[in-house]
Amino acid sequence: EVQNTINNRIKDDTQYLETNSGMRVSITPKYSNSMILVTFDITGQSTSTWGKCKIMRSYDGGSNFSDLKNSSGSAITYGAYGAQMVDDNAGYAPLVSFDFPNTTDEIVYNGFMKAPANHYWPHSSTTNFAYAMEIKQ
Repeated sequence: EVQNTINNRIKDDTQYLETNSGMRVSITPKYSNSMILVTFDITGQSTSTWGKCKIMRSYDGGSNFSDLKNSSGSAITYGAYGAQMVDDNAGYAPLVSFDFPNTTDEIVYNGFMKAPANHYWPHSSTTNFAYAMEIKQ
């Protein structure tokens, strides 16, 4: 799914906030033991400082999101700094991850960010894309 002219301002360093809901991508796995490759390529701009980014998933159509899971069923963690967007600059945050959802129900994915100053992610004058691909195990 390719999106452009979507804009979202994020300014909250206490919790991860969803990018514009127009960036959501969904998939319904055919096999319950499949691995899902999820990619978000989102261009944005910060006004002064860092922004931490990650991919999250929802099993209820996008009402509630949670962390992705690794092959042993544990939440994927990103460490103290996580994936970051460049300070005070325009740039992109390519997010690529594998998820092991253990379901054949629809899953919705989106990029999330937390930042102490304004981040426009995605930025309105950019083209952004996201996709999810099932890999049979």
